[in-house]
Amino acid sequence: MVVGLIILGVIAVGVETEINRSLIGPSGLTKASRLGWQLIYILPVAILTNDFFLSVRNPPLALPPQLFPLATSTFHV
Repeated sequence: MVVGLIILGVIAVGVETEINRSLIGPSGLTKASRLGWQLIYILPVAILTNDFFLSVRNPPLALPPQLFPLATSTFHV
């Protein structure tokens, strides 16, 4: 349901938005910049370090342990 609402919202904004294409070139926003290249390097590092904090074995304390069966069980070999 939430995904459907997001899709409807995106469609509504897309239909109502009008872009004057003659102003895109003079604005300079489509030219390469140092910030753009830095963000290309920052994004993979941010995704990698985010995975370190989203471990299944360390669930948040506010959630019940039934949601994390792997975190509450012990594995015997």
